[in-house]
Amino acid sequence: HLFIGCNSQRLAMVIAAPDDRHDMGARIAGAFFEIYGWRVAYSCRSLFGNSFLDKVKKDMPDVILIWVTMSD
Repeated sequence: HLFIGCNSQRLAMVIAAPDDRHDMGARIAGAFFEIYGWRVAYSCRSLFGNSFLDKVKKDMPDVILIWVTMSD
């Protein structure tokens, strides 16, 4: 389970998809992880792509959260 025995050593990386209307969902998801003691790194949606992958390789997060809103 993601939240059993958590400590501040675990890292969640959060990013919203580039064409998403807002990043509120990403912020809420990140806050949920913070409540359970995770460190959370929010990435700018303009980093989506190779720059984001470079950041993932550098920071080595335990979990990556990608927020995407589906439109009608």
